[in-house]
Amino acid sequence: MDLTPRVWRKADLDDSSSDPTLTPEGPARRGANIVCSDLIAPHKPSMHYPVIDLDIPVTLIPSSTPGHSHLYIDTAAVPWDKFVDVLQALAHAGIVEQGYADASVRRGYSAVRLPWIKKKTTPASTEGKPTP
Repeated sequence: MDLTPRVWRKADLDDSSSDPTLTPEGPARRGANIVCSDLIAPHKPSMHYPVIDLDIPVTLIPSSTPGHSHLYIDTAAVPWDKFVDVLQALAHAGIVEQGYADASVRRGYSAVRLPWIKKKTTPASTEGKPTP
């Protein structure tokens, strides 16, 4: 995992997570004890790589698509209407594909391939290319 583009700070970890006494660290990041969602990019001050503190057990399994993963939330079952809100919010933020969220809502459940089932690869499209 690359933590480099995220801002690192020093915080009083004995207090609540909303402690306003965070102090930015310099480039060497000496003394930092937290990593934050905001980016080290002064030209993009409102952009963030999400960092989320989950208070429930989860499992993250790489999918057959490089750089993609499947998140299993192992406890905390939620009513379907609340889960739809989560799916739509994640799609709106670009964290999951809108098509995945929409298909899940249409079906009435979300789904991912089992870890040992690989996505079939299809040959690159030849539409519009001259025939040899």
